[in-house]
Amino acid sequence: MTIRLKIIALLTVLIILSCSKENSLNTQKSILRISPATNLQTKALIDDDNISSQQIGIQITNSDGSQLYSNNNEYNNLRLLRPEITGPWIFDDGNNNTTDVLLSGDNAKIFAYYPYSPTLLSGTGEAASLKLDIPRQQTSGYVSDYLWSSQSTTIPSGANPINAGNSVVQIKLNHSLALVAFVIYKDEYNGAGNISKMDFKCASGNLFKVNKEISNDLKMNLSDGTISGGDLVSQITITDINKTLLNSDPGENPDTLFKYSNIQFLLAPVTFPGKGDIQFSIEIDGITYNAAFSGADPLQMREGNVYAFKAKLSPKMLTITGVQEWTRVDYEGSSGYDDLWYGMEPVQIGSLLWAPVNAGYDLAHPYGLLWHRKYGQTYNEAPLPTTIYQKVSLDDGNNIANKNNFYNPNANPYDWMLIQADSWDMSSQYNPCPEGWRVPTRLEFQSLASMGYKHTTNGIGGIPGIWLGGNYDTDLIGSVFFPYSGRKDPISNTSVSRDAWGYYWSTYINNSETSIMLMVSKDGANIGAYMRAYGNSVRCVKDL
Repeated sequence: MTIRLKIIALLTVLIILSCSKENSLNTQKSILRISPATNLQTKALIDDDNISSQQIGIQITNSDGSQLYSNNNEYNNLRLLRPEITGPWIFDDGNNNTTDVLLSGDNAKIFAYYPYSPTLLSGTGEAASLKLDIPRQQTSGYVSDYLWSSQSTTIPSGANPINAGNSVVQIKLNHSLALVAFVIYKDEYNGAGNISKMDFKCASGNLFKVNKEISNDLKMNLSDGTISGGDLVSQITITDINKTLLNSDPGENPDTLFKYSNIQFLLAPVTFPGKGDIQFSIEIDGITYNAAFSGADPLQMREGNVYAFKAKLSPKMLTITGVQEWTRVDYEGSSGYDDLWYGMEPVQIGSLLWAPVNAGYDLAHPYGLLWHRKYGQTYNEAPLPTTIYQKVSLDDGNNIANKNNFYNPNANPYDWMLIQADSWDMSSQYNPCPEGWRVPTRLEFQSLASMGYKHTTNGIGGIPGIWLGGNYDTDLIGSVFFPYSGRKDPISNTSVSRDAWGYYWSTYINNSETSIMLMVSKDGANIGAYMRAYGNSVRCVKDL
């Protein structure tokens, strides 16, 4: 056989094999299995039930969200529910008729929403939206906690596309509203303290999104949770509150404040030009008390966050004493470490708890994410961050809208901030850790690094790293695992050193160019310094 004939024969075999493989993939069918990521604390708010007892609306489309999957109209508005709390999640058509979703070799995208409201859903995929009900005057607890999801991979972040070969999916539901809570207590006030009504006001103009009085078009987009339509008003009224004042000051702990709040309501995200624009009128024991917050700096109420106002009532005056903001995926205080660290307990060393894994850890990212501000970036995994070759302000860098950006100034001193800070501020708008947790200090890292170490090639998640402290050389009790998670380098704009080095930020600023960090490798742990535009790991700690 000539060389030419051999080449033709080889190409023919490759074409046949390719067609055979393609036909096999296209003819393969698998049943889609979905479960919400309840270990990410996705819960309904008003009735305080875990989302697993709720009903979720599901729409399944092609990979770009432009049309229903397989052009099947049955996939337009399915209901995902769990008849038994320990049983599987199933689909039905909304009328208790169970149905299966069959996946082929074509990739799918899943859009989800809560609460299940088929008559309020319109559009398909990227253009789908859910009609909202947020009246300007409402009874206490009236507004639902609206959730959304848009996911084309088998787990919330990264992993495989959804198709017949990857048919088991865990979706994450996201909040579209902000929660406002009030904690009001008595200060030498001797009345019964019955709260009946509240007006929440903006002095500078119409900022609150509410239902349109005629032909309401207020809606939530299922692709990103944005809220559009409706009317803008300057006041929201909450009636039939039926709560009483606390008898004493509840303190400052966010979880305690939320637990004992006597007023709660949900808002579409809103930004007040100044805190002084926020005013209240609260009816207590039949008397209306007026109060206003103070401060000229703006206050942005973001989706998924809690804003807890604390106030005291004296015999003649209601005084706002402070506001706390914190990020809660479920708006609630943690009910256990299962919610924070995927079932792994933190490690106590002295009066400090060390998180068992890096910030940003999930099943797709066992090394966690890389950080130089509140929002972390991936190493080389999807979705890849967008590099922005410039410095930005502190607030712009920590704006959730910019969370997928990696800021690279590409010049000395390699600090992503326009105005350099003298420490890493651990207030909620800048802290990358969950509420109650923070980035370690330099001294805390120095103390841990001095307690001894052991290198391993098979640490938590099956990845290489180092065990520090505790029984690091035996049963690992009291020892903390730090993976060699690498770093994002603003000089080369590449991700480097994974599986060889781990770099962990502290809050300490060394000088005008660098910040102090813990560096780990198979040779041990030591303290070093890097410029602040680097993307490094974060390991959260909590004071006991």
